Amino acid sequence: MNIPFMKYGISIPNRSKLDPKLVVEYAVVAEKAGWHGVFLSDAFSEGGYSDPWIILAGIATQTETIKLGTWVTPLPRRQPWQVALELATLDQLSNVSVIFGAGLGVPEDFTKFGLVSNGRERAAKLDEGLEIINGLWSGSVFSYSGKYYTVHEVELPILPVQKPRIPIMLAGWWPNKMPLKRGAR
Repeated sequence: MNIPFMKYGISIPNRSKLDPKLVVEYAVVAEKAGWHGVFLSDAFSEGGYSDPWIILAGIATQTETIKLGTWVTPLPRRQPWQVALELATLDQLSNVSVIFGAGLGVPEDFTKFGLVSNGRERAAKLDEGLEIINGLWSGSVFSYSGKYYTVHEVELPILPVQKPRIPIMLAGWWPNKMPLKRGAR
């Protein structure tokens, strides 16, 4: 698979007290300055953040070539079918510039909402979520039955423009081996 990696990416803080319009302006300036990618956090740890998906949509309407994505979306905290649709829509809106940064997240991303923060369960949900996202991006009617998620004959109304799919970058911490194996898959 040919994945268009950027040379230089920047993570712009999208903390909840920072005006989202300012984050969009920073991204426009980053593109003009020659940065290749702009990434926003999708975490609730460390005080919370503005919604990265809405800000990324705003950035997509104001930029032309810069790669866009989250760093890192704790996928087990989200519904994978919703993430698949949001990313496909963003890919259409951004002129094929989306990269999906996914991972387990940290326990605080879950405990603040009364969700299970067990690492093994989060890892299993991440694996299932990635399977669902890939299946939904296939363009065919998709079904899935796992331990945590079930999907019955769903076809996304909009698909990513990038083929075979939007690039996915997975987070991991050395010396944990499972994130590296997941990334290799």
